[in-house]
Amino acid sequence: HNMDIKIDLSFNMLTGAVPLTLDDFTKLDINLVGNGIDELDDIFCDNAEWMAGAVQNYGCKAILCPKNTYNPRGRQIEDTRVCKDCDPGDDAPFMGSLTCRSQGLLVEEKIILTQIYDA
Repeated sequence: HNMDIKIDLSFNMLTGAVPLTLDDFTKLDINLVGNGIDELDDIFCDNAEWMAGAVQNYGCKAILCPKNTYNPRGRQIEDTRVCKDCDPGDDAPFMGSLTCRSQGLLVEEKIILTQIYDA
């Protein structure tokens, strides 16, 4: 399993843990953002050639941002775009979140509902 493999499984309603068998691949670029993934084993964090080498620099955050953090890409691929913590009271219950939720709503939804209510 030494060839470059690219898989895009983003926004596919996947849930649970990332399968441990994927660790058999030495080079893998797998997009898992926007799913219901809640577990990414630490064995993936040292796969230096994964995600075009980003795992070597950012560990598992290069695969998916941790729970209760977010990034517009759902993962960290450069120094200036880190996985940021959600604001107090907001959450990101799954890994690879692009935004945080406020009381169960996406922040964008909360803004719209507030504008409607205030009108």
